[in-house]
Amino acid sequence: MLKKIIILMVVIAINAIYAENKKILWVDSYNNDYEWSIKIEEGIDSILNSTNIEVKKFRMDTKKKKSEELKIEMGNKVLEVFKEFKPDLVIASDDNAQKYFVVPYLKNTDTPVVFCGVNWDATPYGYPTKNITGMIEVEFVESLKQQLIKYAKGKKCGVLSDNTLTGDKLYKAYNEKFFNQKLTKYDSKNFEEYKKNFIKANEENDFLFHYNVAGIKDWDNKKGKAFILKNIKKPIGCVREPLAHFSMLSFAKSPYEQGQYSAQTALKILNGTKPADIPIVKNKKVNILINMKIAKKLNIFFDLDLLKKAKLVK
Repeated sequence: MLKKIIILMVVIAINAIYAENKKILWVDSYNNDYEWSIKIEEGIDSILNSTNIEVKKFRMDTKKKKSEELKIEMGNKVLEVFKEFKPDLVIASDDNAQKYFVVPYLKNTDTPVVFCGVNWDATPYGYPTKNITGMIEVEFVESLKQQLIKYAKGKKCGVLSDNTLTGDKLYKAYNEKFFNQKLTKYDSKNFEEYKKNFIKANEENDFLFHYNVAGIKDWDNKKGKAFILKNIKKPIGCVREPLAHFSMLSFAKSPYEQGQYSAQTALKILNGTKPADIPIVKNKKVNILINMKIAKKLNIFFDLDLLKKAKLVK
């Protein structure tokens, strides 16, 4: 393991030498207080902070700017920054950065683009292209589903989410790939609507998935945790680490992995490798988290094998 780490560090160092005095623009679909974006940024910084590459960061803030007009406006603002900054490469994270900036303005141009956080499938954006490669974001849904079924009284599932483009995309992917078109969606625009949907979902299903709450207006973490703990009746899981506080079991993907991969791939490209020669990959790392407060409320006892692999939510 140590040998692999040393080799990786040497490769990064060599690539960084050749990429000195270059410029990278990172376009984040969301905002700097969103946990997913924070961890992607940490992954990017862990690679690029040791270089002399100039990195500019732009937040599209599309968790809050939800209307189509505002998203298009943010895409245009990124374009203005791009023209002024003149980067040698662009890193674009998550779907809205692709839809509103990369696809309309950079696709099939001479500017290399490394994407990450694109959910499940990049072909709707026409990726890969001669100048675009990256890491798609897959989720460990089937593994989580099989675990939750062990503690449920049936196989009917509902998914709770915010009312967003990504939420819609993920619901369709879950429904098609894992639930044979029998998954019920409960999306909420605000906290009051979420509470009603949560009660309803518990009544109508045997187990539940949490997708996201970041786009729910006036969401409050403290109140959310208290409400869920009081009203939970069915096993509930998630694939996003920030939701571990609101779910019994988490099979969480790593945004840090997405950020590190993006930065490492950017160095390769700046060192001379063509994006077209770098295949699109999927994320691999999974963090298993158990929320004992919710498990205790549901009177659920976990298998020893699962407990050995998992961490407890603090």
